[in-house]
Amino acid sequence: MVDPADRLARARAAVEPYRWRQLAPDRLVRHVLIAVGHPPAEVDRYVEVVTSALDGLPWRRLTAGAVCRRLLDALDACLLGEVWFELELEWLLDESA
Repeated sequence: MVDPADRLARARAAVEPYRWRQLAPDRLVRHVLIAVGHPPAEVDRYVEVVTSALDGLPWRRLTAGAVCRRLLDALDACLLGEVWFELELEWLLDESA
């Protein structure tokens, strides 16, 4: 399991060298996802849902850490949703049940 503090630190380190507040939301999300270990080919799968975590939020006024934390929380929720979907699908398709 990845240490949450380490993952947050890697996300912050990926965006802080840039003028991250000037990045388009999807570009910011891409930097964060790649920094926490998602291969570039896998990133597209999560960009839209993770970017939606910034909708309606004045994120450019927040610290890099607060924005990264929100994005990582959105990613975790998405990944957990995928796990539950796969599990429930397996239950539904289990012929022995």
